Amino acid sequence: MPTDGVLADDRHMLRTSVPGDMSPSLPFGGGISRYRAVVAAVFTALVVLWVAFVPLSPVAVALAAVSVVYFVANAFDSVRSHPLYDLASAAFVALLFALWYSISDADSAFLAALTVLAALGVVVEAYNYRHGTSHLRFDF
Repeated sequence: MPTDGVLADDRHMLRTSVPGDMSPSLPFGGGISRYRAVVAAVFTALVVLWVAFVPLSPVAVALAAVSVVYFVANAFDSVRSHPLYDLASAAFVALLFALWYSISDADSAFLAALTVLAALGVVVEAYNYRHGTSHLRFDF
């Protein structure tokens, strides 16, 4: 387990990359993924414009803020390599669906079902974290 926030695979890529290779998975400056940082910046800019120019409920603003925090945090390699990352991601998804369900105007049985499934995912990830397993997890 690397201690400086750079994943072992990224170290190998850094050693074997040729000059001028601009692979988006290579971290820059302190363990930040370029690709994820750009996606987070674009997403943040779009959310700021959305919140600034569209009248929203406080719950919708909270949904936007939680999403921005998640995207920005994912740009850091140290966050993605942390042992609690999978549990935090599952909790984010559950919170996202719960907030979306609360602001939905339509009959949202589908969103309610997604919220319940995401909450079950949090339970599974808590079990996995506690026992050091990866049950019911799709790792690509």
